[in-house]
Amino acid sequence: MALILNIDTATEAGSVCLAKDGVSLGSKINTSQKDHAAVITVFIRELLEENKIEYSRMDAVAISGGPGSYTGLRVAASTAKGLCYAWNIPLIAINTLKMMVNGVRTPQSERLFCPMIDARRMEVFTALYNTGLEEIIGPKAVILNEDFLEEYRESPLLVFGSGMEKAEKMFRKNTSWQFSGFTNHAEFMIALSERAFLEKQFQDPAYFEPWYLKAFHKNFTHS
Repeated sequence: MALILNIDTATEAGSVCLAKDGVSLGSKINTSQKDHAAVITVFIRELLEENKIEYSRMDAVAISGGPGSYTGLRVAASTAKGLCYAWNIPLIAINTLKMMVNGVRTPQSERLFCPMIDARRMEVFTALYNTGLEEIIGPKAVILNEDFLEEYRESPLLVFGSGMEKAEKMFRKNTSWQFSGFTNHAEFMIALSERAFLEKQFQDPAYFEPWYLKAFHKNFTHS
């Protein structure tokens, strides 16, 4: 069991959550993407103060490691690396798309989940998962076209996230698919980071790089 600081700045909303033994002790969220770098360290300090927790008690820092906004991913990674070095604790990275699914799934869900993060123009970061969080199709950058997930057109499927509207415009006539807005939150990472800690799935802070899925182009990449 562990005391873990969870940080997510991969999408439009940036958030921090402090969790002990898989249960949230408190969280804070910022919905203005351009302010992530300015508020995340403030959120962390406030959460520790509000819960009267000294940094020496922390067991790990977990981040949403990508895919997502290039700049946002760098914010979480650089913040977490600094804390891990300063506090001498391990770094955990959780797939952003997987934590998104963890935030919407329920045990009784009899459908597939297709999280989408806007990557500008007609491109999205996406994957396909079942209710058990098993990958049906691994994370990738995809340009949406008429052939997208063609073999799953008759399958009950939830499409959600910041890239959802692009897919809805193309496939809204498909009655087997549902489309939903979504705001990501660090609390969706809690169970995943707790499990990663118990299984010692740690990243090396010196060498870890976020999972961008595609090259960064200043005038094109979503950031």
